[in-house]
Amino acid sequence: MSVSGKIRWLKLVDEYRFIYKQTRYVKELASDAAQDFQTYYEEYCARKDVNLRDLEERNKEKLDKIYGREEIERKEEQDPETPTQPGDVVLFNGEEEEPTEEEQKTAEETKDEKDVHDIFIKLFKKIATIVHPDKLENNNDFSKREKKKLSEMFKKAASALEGKRYFVLLDIAEELELDPPKNYEQQSRWIKKELLKEKSTLASKKMSYNYMFSELETDEQRDTLMRKFLNQLFGIVIPTGG
Repeated sequence: MSVSGKIRWLKLVDEYRFIYKQTRYVKELASDAAQDFQTYYEEYCARKDVNLRDLEERNKEKLDKIYGREEIERKEEQDPETPTQPGDVVLFNGEEEEPTEEEQKTAEETKDEKDVHDIFIKLFKKIATIVHPDKLENNNDFSKREKKKLSEMFKKAASALEGKRYFVLLDIAEELELDPPKNYEQQSRWIKKELLKEKSTLASKKMSYNYMFSELETDEQRDTLMRKFLNQLFGIVIPTGG
């Protein structure tokens, strides 16, 4: 493969790593802000004499669909030990975009996806020959502290393989001075598809009310967000300052 092809691959890996981490950061902020959003929402409705309980009872079916409550109940019936959190509402601005041709493709496993996963299984096995706890147990070349670090590295690698976070495996391989898989063109094609999905998820999460609420600094801004939220959920129009 040409040097320019490998450089393009490296840039894509860096971009995918950055977008993935940014998406997780935004999701975490949105999750952390959920309770504060709910508290402010209830206080706002009380200030504006909005009968929230009545509204929610009359719109229960719509709210269940928006928040995915039916799906939550179904999953919790299947696995009551793992409660599922409700979804977040995303701001609708009246400009719903048509999905691109790439986004309309099914999620069926393609040859690239299978081949890329297989090659990273091989990389994981190479990593495991060094950091697997069973390999470390009777190895006197490492201190107790180093063995603990390497065992954690193994867990991280196993989780990354399962979640197809291949950039994590590449980072671990580099730290262990292992060569990365050389199918750069195939990896690049796969990463481009994953980037489309990840960017779409990130854009959607940034439009969620919880996340937007976490970014606001004044009560005036928060009140504006509450008006939009009530209008989207129930069609209620509360005038500015009203």
